[in-house]
Amino acid sequence: MTGFGRKGSPTGSERSSKPQFGAAHSPSDNDQELSPQARAFLAAERSRKLAEQSSVLSSAFQTAALLQPTFTKPPKSLALAYVLWWFGGTFAAHRMYLGAFRSATTMAGFFWGGLALGSVMSKKSSLWVGGVAVPPLWAAMILAWMAWWFLDAFLIPGVRRRQAQVGSVQPLSRVFV
Repeated sequence: MTGFGRKGSPTGSERSSKPQFGAAHSPSDNDQELSPQARAFLAAERSRKLAEQSSVLSSAFQTAALLQPTFTKPPKSLALAYVLWWFGGTFAAHRMYLGAFRSATTMAGFFWGGLALGSVMSKKSSLWVGGVAVPPLWAAMILAWMAWWFLDAFLIPGVRRRQAQVGSVQPLSRVFV
């Protein structure tokens, strides 16, 4: 009578006398001696083990996608922003530090563009309107930069708060891109 021993192996009388190490062994060699229910069970177990082995890597990616690990940026220093405002205002360093890159580029453009235009244009290029001298474009750009620089002393805390809300938590996948 054939039956199952431990973990589907044949009982003591059905075992071969010596195990043959290194010999080619296919899982279905001994399956012909088993009942149809036992063959179905072994086939299901083998397919389950193969499925587990192949899904380990994909399940790790799925788990990571579900968890969505995040990285929280520390808040920017307000004191450092004011130091950069005072000493690096012509480069809009305070706005660059706080992450407002578009407005920083515009602000620096007003100052450095105004200086470049002033060096190219002649000093006699002012426009007279109704007896009042209107400054040329380069002077208007420098004056606009000066007003913006002065107002930034009051705007820096708001810029810092806004940038902290927008970009404080990022998915870890964006950090390492």
